[in-house]
Amino acid sequence: MNVERYLHSLTGARDQAAKLARLQAILREDAERLRDKLPDQAEERLAQADSLTGQIARYRAQGVRQTRQALHLINRLPGEEERQVLRLVYLSRLRIVDAADVMGYSPRQCYRVKRRALMHLDGLLE
Repeated sequence: MNVERYLHSLTGARDQAAKLARLQAILREDAERLRDKLPDQAEERLAQADSLTGQIARYRAQGVRQTRQALHLINRLPGEEERQVLRLVYLSRLRIVDAADVMGYSPRQCYRVKRRALMHLDGLLE
């Protein structure tokens, strides 16, 4: 797996945790609405919501581990601008245009820095 695919894959666990947390919130809201009219279904919804807690925690922990690994990898780069662009794009999940704005670069320059950083990381890992 090349570095860029690896960095893109980092968001999977965080995204899954966020989806499950949204589902959990929906189930709890649904249970609240059903509480007076259909108490059995309300209890079922609450049980479903509670059953997601462990999965959410595991995905969040996995996301934290993956982020730490990525930071360790990114921090091996010698140039601060390369480290910054990779942190913004892959860890903060900004678009190149937004990362360029934060860094005070044009989007084209930011893209060039990103490509150079990825090439340097590929070289470090070989």
